[in-house]
Amino acid sequence: MNPEFGRPRMTDELNENGYLINHKRVYRLMTEMDIQSVIRKKRKWHGSSFLIALKEISGLQDLIKRW
Repeated sequence: MNPEFGRPRMTDELNENGYLINHKRVYRLMTEMDIQSVIRKKRKWHGSSFLIALKEISGLQDLIKRW
């Protein structure tokens, strides 16, 4: 199992490997065993802030006035 798996994904993975197990049981077992999923970091740049930063870094000119 991957440490990034949460309860829903862990349940699906176990069911695909032949362990017919309910999501509530997976939740209870994960709680008893003190298992928590690793939450992935969010992306640093989103939307137009990326374009503005790219413009500042590279010195590009805005020919069609988007920024």
